[in-house]
Amino acid sequence: MILSYRIFQTMPFDQQLTLLWAHGRYLARRWGEDTVVLYALFGFFCEVHYDAEANTLLRTHCFLGTAGLEGYIAGIGLGELVGGGSSINFYMYY
Repeated sequence: MILSYRIFQTMPFDQQLTLLWAHGRYLARRWGEDTVVLYALFGFFCEVHYDAEANTLLRTHCFLGTAGLEGYIAGIGLGELVGGGSSINFYMYY
């Protein structure tokens, strides 16, 4: 199944989550006002915002390109970037 970024953006929240759980690849997590979990999905990135106190999924935020990855830079395992692997793995240190 291939789905475009634009089509995903127009889908209802519950359908976005269903697709993320079924086809998304977990990449990283960061903490701030919300807990934010990053996934790769069909050639774009998608963040799921979660309110830990209320135990509630709040929203998704999707983006193309790497500019949105800045909040995750501290957690990238540099060994994976230069080790010749076929994929980039993200590690969050906490």
